[in-house]
Amino acid sequence: MKMARDIIAISMLIAIAILLTTAIFNVIGFSNRIYIAFDSCGYEVAKALNTLYPEARGEIFFPWQLNSISRETVVVVLATNISSASDVETILSWAKAHRDLAYISTDVLNISKYKVRVDDIWLYCIYKDDEAIKRIAEEILNVSVSGSKLNIEEAYILVAVVGVATASISLLQLFKEKIEEFFNRVRIFIPPILRIKISREEALNHPLRKTIYDAVASIGVMRYADLLKLGSKASVEWHLWILLRSGILVELKVGRKRYIVDISKASKALDILAQIDEKVKCIIENVEKSPKIVTELCNTDIRSVYSVLELYSKASGIDLQ
Repeated sequence: MKMARDIIAISMLIAIAILLTTAIFNVIGFSNRIYIAFDSCGYEVAKALNTLYPEARGEIFFPWQLNSISRETVVVVLATNISSASDVETILSWAKAHRDLAYISTDVLNISKYKVRVDDIWLYCIYKDDEAIKRIAEEILNVSVSGSKLNIEEAYILVAVVGVATASISLLQLFKEKIEEFFNRVRIFIPPILRIKISREEALNHPLRKTIYDAVASIGVMRYADLLKLGSKASVEWHLWILLRSGILVELKVGRKRYIVDISKASKALDILAQIDEKVKCIIENVEKSPKIVTELCNTDIRSVYSVLELYSKASGIDLQ
């Protein structure tokens, strides 16, 4: 009897371990999915998928970064009829040379049997249609499943533990939120493995990006809300994201406020921010205290404190560790 109880207990532990591992892979599964965004609308959809559907997370890439994409990847091509014709030619050529990749593309490209309708992309991009983004997510997740590999041994293990695994579902639900919270925090500090830096020349080779950069560089820092006056929200976000990824601009988040800073003028930017934002001023004045104490003194959150401290360290050329 005791042996039977021990066997059941061990089986349940194995089942819990497998379920937790599955949950973890669902959370960090974005590393095996790539979104290639060809225009501001595609970028808007990729961002929404990452935010609204955690299981559909994926790193966002540009057409000129194709060579750094792993072959063991589900590639989601988000192109519309406003995408650059030369970029579309690039992805078509690339797709033909990498037939072992799993693809899903919009119906403006004829590279895969898996399709996302361009109409759905426009519906979400313009009208924020919930059903449209849901249909896109479902199509992408279907391809992710069909593109995965499961060998016979793994299948036998899953079948063997499915009975006791059912009894462990309540425990999985208990831990799943904590697991997701942990990996969301990790993603703040650990950049995706496949992230590629964009050169200054590539970042500034578009009129709107040049306008955004010049506006920020002229004074050293600008409110994100003010930058939105330079164009549509989708276009500004798309081009600002490229500038941030190049490293010539950085984003500073303090509470709900977002500031965009010219990294080459970080010291000047901090002086300006200290005059217009009381929390930034408070954090700078208490820079030598521990971050936890600063959060209490300045009535702010730890992420805001670290964000200001990081900019302060770059401006001062010091290590705050």
